[in-house]
Amino acid sequence: MPVDLSAITAEFPASERNDSFARRIRQSELDRLGAVRFLHDQTAQELSAAGLQLGLLLLDFETTPELRARVTEIQGLLETTMRGFREVSRNLAAPPVGYGGLRFALESLARDRSIVPVKLHAAENLRVPPDPARALHLIAAAALAPALVSDAKQIDIYLIHSGFHWVLEVLYDIANDKCFHNLTGDQRLALLALEYEANRGGVHVELERSVSGYTVLRASYSD
Repeated sequence: MPVDLSAITAEFPASERNDSFARRIRQSELDRLGAVRFLHDQTAQELSAAGLQLGLLLLDFETTPELRARVTEIQGLLETTMRGFREVSRNLAAPPVGYGGLRFALESLARDRSIVPVKLHAAENLRVPPDPARALHLIAAAALAPALVSDAKQIDIYLIHSGFHWVLEVLYDIANDKCFHNLTGDQRLALLALEYEANRGGVHVELERSVSGYTVLRASYSD
C-alpha cells in the first residue's frame, strides 16, 4: 500500500523538520547560483585569457623548438582543465529542461549525477509541459541523491502520462525497508530535501513496495 512521503517525514526528529532545514536548502541554492556566476564571470574568463597568452607565446618561440614543445604541452593541460571546468559548470547550472525537454533532462541527470546505473523508460515523442517538466525533474534529481541510491545496483525511472496526471516513478532495486524505516541521518535529510522540492513544485509523492519487493517512489503532477 502506498505511503505518503509526508507521513514518513512526520516521524523524523523535530529538529530535522523545522523551518531551518528549508532555509538551509534555499541557502544551498543561492550558494550554487553564486558558484555558477563565479565560474562563468571570473574563472572562465581567466582560463580563456591564459589560453590566448599561450598562443602568443608560441609566436614568440617560433625558432625555439624546445620552448614551443613546452608551451604546446601546457596548452594541452589547459584544454583538459577547461573540459573539466565546463563539466562542473554544466552540472551546477540550472536544470536543462527548457533546452531539450524533460526526457533529455532526465537522460542528462542519469548520465551525470547518479552514482549507480539508471535506465530511463519514456516514450520518445512524449512532450511534457514546462511546469510539470521542471517540477518532476527536480524530484528526479532529489530522488537520485547518493544517500537514497547507495544501496541500489540499478535505478529505473518511468515517465507516464495518465489522464490529467504526469507521473514519475523511480524504482530502487532495494528489497528491504531502508526507504521506510531505520533511515540514516543522510537518508532522512535526502527525503526532507525531496519533500521540500515536492511542496515547492506542487507534486504529490508517495512510496510503496512493488510486486517484486523493490521500493518505488511515485511523484504525480496534476494538470
